[in-house]
Amino acid sequence: MELTGEQLQKIVDAVAERLGAVRTADPASEGVVAPAGAGPPESGAAPYQQSLPMVQLPPEFYRSQREIAERVARLEERFEQMDKRFDELIHYVDKRFDELIHYVDKRFEQMDNRFDDLIHYVDKRFVTLQWTIGIGFTVVTVLMTVYNFVG
Repeated sequence: MELTGEQLQKIVDAVAERLGAVRTADPASEGVVAPAGAGPPESGAAPYQQSLPMVQLPPEFYRSQREIAERVARLEERFEQMDKRFDELIHYVDKRFDELIHYVDKRFEQMDNRFDDLIHYVDKRFVTLQWTIGIGFTVVTVLMTVYNFVG
């Protein structure tokens, strides 16, 4: 079953009436928006596509679009500023960690030197004690031998 141009026009009018015109922005038309399906005739395009009415958009529509574009631009600038601030903060934190690591390494070396000194001191005392005990045993052994022969 084929539809005639008049029948197709009635169908298009009914759909446009029920659903409203679907608008597609055309920047070249300065506020004039065509319903969906309208446009330059293409190969095989039906003649009714040329006869659809153009819709004039209110100026508030373009004002709101400009406001949205301005807000988006401000947001992008703000995000760039925040990105720079985060980069500065990360750089500062890295620098602070490097300083902290350097400080901890320095303290560790000081503690290591203190432990080395303590170990040397304990070694000295242990060697002294060892010699004292050795000399004591030698003296006791010599005295026991002397008392054994004398007594």
